[in-house]
Amino acid sequence: MYEYRRGGSVFGAFLLGALVGGVLGLLFAPRSGKETRDMIADKAEDY
Repeated sequence: MYEYRRGGSVFGAFLLGALVGGVLGLLFAPRSGKETRDMIADKAEDY
């Protein structure tokens, strides 16, 4: 019998939602673009 799996499409939808949420979060952040980029750069240096 044919077994139908949706695991890949669910995971893809999750990744797409996370990406869209991240972009929208950056676009609507209360800081200016430069402040946001500086904050991300500072946090990236910690890793």
